[in-house]
Amino acid sequence: MHVLALSTSTEMQSLWLGDGDGVGTSQVERVARGQGRALTAAIWELCAGRGIGVADLELIVADVGPGSFTGLRLGLATARAIAWAHNVPTAPVGSLVAMVAAGRGAVTASPGRAGLAALPSRAGVSYLGLDDGAGRWHEDAVADGQVTAWLRERLPAGTELLTIAAAAAAADRLAAAVSAGLEIAAEVRPVDVGGPSAGWIALVALSRPDRAEANDTTELVPRYLSVSAAERHLDAAIDQRALTAERR
Repeated sequence: MHVLALSTSTEMQSLWLGDGDGVGTSQVERVARGQGRALTAAIWELCAGRGIGVADLELIVADVGPGSFTGLRLGLATARAIAWAHNVPTAPVGSLVAMVAAGRGAVTASPGRAGLAALPSRAGVSYLGLDDGAGRWHEDAVADGQVTAWLRERLPAGTELLTIAAAAAAADRLAAAVSAGLEIAAEVRPVDVGGPSAGWIALVALSRPDRAEANDTTELVPRYLSVSAAERHLDAAIDQRALTAERR
């Protein structure tokens, strides 16, 4: 089984190509101007290195955020285009879900061991994702001063360890908030690229028994960290154009 995973929710473009057992090759690079060409070329290059073409892909896993407006639109548009052109099933995975898995080094949590991931949204606010170790997932935008209270309301009694996955500075701030207000040990796992890796995006999707078996890209819906007025206008214009095309 040939599986492609991609994450473009941050300035770091992360790709992974492998098999259904989670064994594969990763590619990570910082991209900016000309990102669209860089992403397409990188996917073709990764496939060629494995001796296949994009038409041979059997599953495409995409990071759906939260993340940057431009990066997410680009990554999801690319995933949809390949899926539509070659009738490839797709699967969405959230950025924070993948970061939590990477931080603890496992897709599933152990009882009493929670996992927390963070992505900065705007000044003084971060998007937090929490696997509480009891089978529940919590995700929200939280002001820096409210982190301790937010965690206290969601972590079950008996939680022994909280693994924190975030960029180094953010991870240290979260650990300090935990130590100051919660009687829980905090374990910091800085995320080198500041966001999710495509390898963990793939592993999360492959662990799900209900992953897509047919081409259905409707679940590839982006969730943005923050959107400017100009970006909201562009988003509405693109959606209106797509709606007009469907009515013709």
